[in-house]
Amino acid sequence: MEIEHFAINVNDAVAMADWYSTHLGLNIIRSNRKATPFESFMIDSKGKTILEVYSDPTAEFLDYRSLSPYTFHIAFKVTEIEQKIADLVAAGGSYDGKIHGNSTGDKASFVRCPWGIALQFVERNDPLV
Repeated sequence: MEIEHFAINVNDAVAMADWYSTHLGLNIIRSNRKATPFESFMIDSKGKTILEVYSDPTAEFLDYRSLSPYTFHIAFKVTEIEQKIADLVAAGGSYDGKIHGNSTGDKASFVRCPWGIALQFVERNDPLV
């Protein structure tokens, strides 16, 4: 089996899809912007991972800001973590103020998007795959 996509229900999926496309480089491959649930499917730059964001008021909208970033986050591989953090804060993200290192020399940090979802940026010495 392979994962086809994962999905997040948010209160403004259209604006979120546009922000993720503009600032995270995700490409919108299918969308419905005319009626509830206003879903958008976005794919990463390697064409391997699909994220769906939608707005369905009949389902629960989580308060992502209240969740620890270690409870739920979306991780992105980057090469210049400090610059990516600065760019996203300038675009409306909020930074937790710390870049963490580990014993292998990897660096990681969190920025919350304007919808409160924790985005982790990881600069790895050795890729996971």
